[in-house]
Amino acid sequence: MKARASAVLPRLFLALLLVGGLGLVWRYHAFAEPHRLHDVLVSEPLAPAIFIAAHIIGSLFFVPRTVFVVAAGLIWGLWWGLCLSL
Repeated sequence: MKARASAVLPRLFLALLLVGGLGLVWRYHAFAEPHRLHDVLVSEPLAPAIFIAAHIIGSLFFVPRTVFVVAAGLIWGLWWGLCLSL
């Protein structure tokens, strides 16, 4: 019985985490609008440094670099996005 309970707990935790995340998305969905998110990122002076840090951390956890390159291009335009992605 203990082995079965230990197998269920991680799944239950992940399910609760997923439900909580969906609740947060539903609550703050207005912030996730693309034009609003773009305005916040462009106006923040530390956004490029935070992006580079996220890029490095994402590379350590095997997140595809393509995701970061496309995001940088969409946020800062072709040339600045390319510079930040190198």
